[in-house]
Amino acid sequence: MDIGIKDIITLDNTKQYLVASKVSYKEDEYYYLININNAKDIMFCFEDEGTLVELGYKKLLAHLIPLLFKEARNASYIHKGVSALA
Repeated sequence: MDIGIKDIITLDNTKQYLVASKVSYKEDEYYYLININNAKDIMFCFEDEGTLVELGYKKLLAHLIPLLFKEARNASYIHKGVSALA
């Protein structure tokens, strides 16, 4: 699965999410997703055999969230209107 930053994806819950950030960590890809219709609906996911799985490991989240937010903060599209979602 080739998912990039700024992609809009539809999950099994039929909601659409913007890929706000993506980082590689210990040979896995992790994603920070923002619902395009409700900025309070965010998800942290990882890719497992072509499927996005919501991340539930608190210790790993504590390490990844700063990395994901740093990538999102540095993205030029955040400053050009997508931040209005928040």
